[in-house]
Amino acid sequence: MQVASYFGWPVSTTHCIIGALVGFGLVYGGIGAVYWKSLARVVASWVVSPVLGAVVSFVVYRCIRTVCAPQQEHFFFHQQIKWKTFYVGLMKLLTLSSFLLLE
Repeated sequence: MQVASYFGWPVSTTHCIIGALVGFGLVYGGIGAVYWKSLARVVASWVVSPVLGAVVSFVVYRCIRTVCAPQQEHFFFHQQIKWKTFYVGLMKLLTLSSFLLLE
């Protein structure tokens, strides 16, 4: 962490903590002291989270561009409000469900 900070490289304290725990476990108790399945889940979340976030962001962006901000002039204001309200509610539901799933 010190070297990365010195050179101005981006560094994550979460990655440093996990690396320190794995390193200490290997030194102190050997290979059997590390819970490899738990470590695999953590590392998988580091890979899956940005990819899944990008996919969900892209889908939401395309839906908003298609429904809420069309190029046709005949799209009435009240229809835009209806769809915008729907998408705001959908985003609230997705946020709440993600918090509930993490517990």
